[in-house]
Amino acid sequence: MAALRQDVSRLMKLRDSLQRKLRTTEEQKAGVQADQEAVTVALHRLERDLETNARQMEADKKAMDDLRYERELLKKGLLKAQGQQLILFSRITR
Repeated sequence: MAALRQDVSRLMKLRDSLQRKLRTTEEQKAGVQADQEAVTVALHRLERDLETNARQMEADKKAMDDLRYERELLKKGLLKAQGQQLILFSRITR
């Protein structure tokens, strides 16, 4: 009879210990899931930022190309005007 009581006591302690471990594990699982959700949200935000930055970079590149083209047109216009000015000057000085 005493051995049976000891077995029951030992099994109850074991059950209590396992229940505590289960609760702890479930709490840790909930914490990990919350962390996972936070990381997922952060990842989506970073992906959106990356896409936005890529679009902005393309727009900036196009603007730079447009400015380069405009600079070349102005440069050609300036050279042409200087050439005409030299021609007029040479005609006047003759």
